[in-house]
Amino acid sequence: MDPLALIEDYLSDNENGMKTLITWFLNQVMLAEALQQAGAAQYERTDARKAHRNGYKERSLKTRYGETVLQKPQFREFPFETQVFGRYTRVEKDLDDTVREFLQRPIEQAIPYLYVDASYYKVRDGARYVTKAVLVVAGLPKGARVEIEMVARVR
Repeated sequence: MDPLALIEDYLSDNENGMKTLITWFLNQVMLAEALQQAGAAQYERTDARKAHRNGYKERSLKTRYGETVLQKPQFREFPFETQVFGRYTRVEKDLDDTVREFLQRPIEQAIPYLYVDASYYKVRDGARYVTKAVLVVAGLPKGARVEIEMVARVR
């Protein structure tokens, strides 16, 4: 893709232009990663080659500018590994594990008082900002030590 066309696209339509720029850049990152992992450029004949290219697989990635579709390179000999998707997947998995562990922990004693509150925040949802509620439930067990029981986002 022509870099001048990317700039013109960005200047004419900021939102869509940025999405196009992100798509182009991340595809270039994956091509560079494929070159490093294969040990040779596409169609290059060399003894240093570790893998042969086997086309592309479309993968979608959600960004703050909307969902973008990327072309993930494929190898015949072993799976292509990229940092583009891995970083986001690890963060999401760690967060899911932490929340699951918190929600599955046992309540160890009776809680005679529960305080429920909702706070509203402007958050980014795709390419726009929307108001969403965060529900906080605090328990006050005997002994007067405040314990947060649940924090949940209301859709």
